[in-house]
Amino acid sequence: MATILVVDDEVVFCELLKTLLKGHGHDVLTANNGRQALELFKQHRPRFTMLDLRMPQM
Repeated sequence: MATILVVDDEVVFCELLKTLLKGHGHDVLTANNGRQALELFKQHRPRFTMLDLRMPQM
């Protein structure tokens, strides 16, 4: 299945999405700020990114 990057400054929301998406067979990466998200994106090239647009360091 697809690798998905979930980016949100709310850790609980990231973990919730991670659990749901993993339950459907996806590999899930999480980041809690923009810098971390960019590093993960460069390293793993996920197929999809779910992104909170209103968060620090974006």
